[in-house]
Amino acid sequence: LSEGVQMQILSAKGRQLRMMVMELPPGATLHGSDGHAHEGEECHFILQGTVKYAQGEQTAVLRKGDSVHFNGYIHHRVENFGHSLARILCVTNSSMEHMLEEPDYCDCEDEEA
Repeated sequence: LSEGVQMQILSAKGRQLRMMVMELPPGATLHGSDGHAHEGEECHFILQGTVKYAQGEQTAVLRKGDSVHFNGYIHHRVENFGHSLARILCVTNSSMEHMLEEPDYCDCEDEEA
């Protein structure tokens, strides 16, 4: 992840889907200025801020309440395009597991009832 980007994992370990909230300070990008590609799909819902998405040759600027669903196989880049913190709810499959450095998991299965 790029400097200043925070990620909070909301889902339990070992599941097929991974849900997280990502926070990007102004000007920050996920996975560096070059972006990345990976297996699987991603769904993003903008909770706060203005975010620019680039996938292949296409770009879109999304704001609070907007969402996007895309194929991770196509090279993509996510950038905070605004002047304040951007918060994104992201749902993806577990193929991104290797990209998450020491995630803050919700160990829901280990909680006592």
